[in-house]
Amino acid sequence: MANVYRFHRLGGPDVLQLDQLVLSAPAEDEVQVKVKAIGLNRADIMFRNDEYIQKAVLPSRVGYEASGEVICVGANVTQFSPGDAVSILPPDDLSRYGTYADEMNIPAQFLVHKPTELSWEEASSVWMQYLTA
Repeated sequence: MANVYRFHRLGGPDVLQLDQLVLSAPAEDEVQVKVKAIGLNRADIMFRNDEYIQKAVLPSRVGYEASGEVICVGANVTQFSPGDAVSILPPDDLSRYGTYADEMNIPAQFLVHKPTELSWEEASSVWMQYLTA
């Protein structure tokens, strides 16, 4: 089971609830990650309030960035291995791949190896600003 913050209705921070979800094995192009830190972004708040370019599919996950450690990988993933430290880049489907969780599956295309000189917190909070710029 994974602990995942989701919202079942639109609104402020009070709509967030901690759900326990079954975490399946990663699909062939996915990586399962134990989340160590998450980034907090204005876009996360806008998404939850239905003010963002993407619309939430309820119940919805939330969270654009994170860093963590690879638990296991799908059959077609060759660039990551269990134990690798990674940063999660902003995914293309926030409702499905939101990072406010303790463990999650995400397509390998949204991962990069975490720079060793960055802390978990730093590695989880630099990508959205970079992509926005």
